[in-house]
Amino acid sequence: MSENPDLDKIMSIMARRSKQDTGRYFIDLQSSEKAILSTAANIYSAYITSGKVTSGQEEEFISKSVNAAIKMALRIEKLIADAEEEHSA
Repeated sequence: MSENPDLDKIMSIMARRSKQDTGRYFIDLQSSEKAILSTAANIYSAYITSGKVTSGQEEEFISKSVNAAIKMALRIEKLIADAEEEHSA
């Protein structure tokens, strides 16, 4: 379990999907979640392009990509909050 319940939910869906690839899943993402997904996809794509992802390592690199994207989003959120606080002081 991570500190992000939305991430846990998505990872749970991914785990279920890999076990039973016949089902359909509909995910309603918020705009910030879409941004994180896009960033994670770009990071994962870079791992694949660089040849780091080999067969059987997909889940490991997906998790690394999602975690990196969330770290970036949290850092940006903190920087914006700090700047707003500084501006209003």
